[in-house]
Parts: sequence; C-alpha cells; structure tokens
Amino acid sequence: MNGKVGAVFVTGGGFGNAGGGCEIAMLSMMSNLAELGLLLVPLPKNTTGYPKGGLHWGP
Repeated sequence: MNGKVGAVFVTGGGFGNAGGGCEIAMLSMMSNLAELGLLLVPLPKNTTGYPKGGLHWGP
C-alpha cells in the first residue's frame, strides 16, 4: 500500500460542538496509516467549508 492515499472519516455524538472523541480516533489512526506506507495529507485551515466541519484539527 506504499504511496497510496489513506483517509479516515469519523463522526461523534458530542454535546454541542464537542467532537465526541473524533480527534482522538483520527490521531490514533495516523500511526496505522503511516505503518502501511500511506500518504498523510491534512487539509489546511483555509480550505473552503473547513470551519463548518466542527473539528478544529485532524490527520
């Protein structure tokens, strides 16, 4: 799987804008993706619609 792009999609049931553990789930998957040789490409904060995503950081 070396050189392929990997993705992680999570959803949380947090109260209000709380991620409900989404951030930790995504961070814990980073080591798995890296171990398999997948490319890690985070989105920059100036991506269209980024603020509406509900997460302030992610892989």
